[in-house]
Amino acid sequence: GHPALSRKIGVFQQRRLSDQQSAERERMAIAQHTEGTSLSGASSGADNAILANDSYHIAIRFYSIRQEWRNRLDNYFDMYGYKVNRVGRPHITLRPRYNYIKCASVNIYGAIPSDYLQQIRAMFLNGVTFWQDHENVGTYGNNG
Repeated sequence: GHPALSRKIGVFQQRRLSDQQSAERERMAIAQHTEGTSLSGASSGADNAILANDSYHIAIRFYSIRQEWRNRLDNYFDMYGYKVNRVGRPHITLRPRYNYIKCASVNIYGAIPSDYLQQIRAMFLNGVTFWQDHENVGTYGNNG
């Protein structure tokens, strides 16, 4: 294997293990504080004692990708859209500035030469962007 890739995988695995161990410690701490408490029905004396001693602890962890990757994903979906798995006529003017359309199969017909029909079919099969904002063709983003 590639040494740099192996190192990165090793670092990732260590961080993941460390995060798992941290999460497990938090779960155990929460379990200690909530033993014997009930979340249904009327509160018990034990519940009142825990509340009076400020013994409740809530651990919340937020996981997110780095801003750099968030921007990359946002740009990708701006340019190429996302899968909707619907059968029907594509909406080429649904969004205000542009629409990206890519079809798994295309049923197109008309009174035009078959070479042109094949080119149009290929455009939809490979993906095509329809621009409504002619002043900003090629400028992605801000498509409401």
